[in-house]
Amino acid sequence: MRFYESELITGKPVSASGRTIIPQAKRTIIRMPGRNRALVIGRPAAVLVEEPGREEYLVPIRDETDRARRTVFIQLALTLLAGGLLGRKRRVRRDRAAQGAIR
Repeated sequence: MRFYESELITGKPVSASGRTIIPQAKRTIIRMPGRNRALVIGRPAAVLVEEPGREEYLVPIRDETDRARRTVFIQLALTLLAGGLLGRKRRVRRDRAAQGAIR
C-alpha cells in the first residue's frame, strides 16, 4: 500500500450540438501510516472536447478553491514558523537575563 496516490479519472461523455465533452478529475489519496484512514481529495482537472472534422482538444480547469486553500496553508505555516522563531528568541533572552541575575 502506497502512502500517496494520484490518478486522473475520466467521467461519462456528454454529447450536445455535435460536440462530445468528456470531464476529467484528479483524485489524490493520502493514507495515514499505521491507521486504516485516508484523506481523499477530488478536484476538477480538465474537459476533453471532441468535434467532428476537428482534432480533439483539452480545456484545463483552474480550481480557484484549491489555490485559495494552498495560499491559506502557506500563510499558516509561515505564521507558525515566525511565531516559533520569535518565541525561541525571547526564551534565550530571558534565560540569559536569569543567568546574569544569579551571578
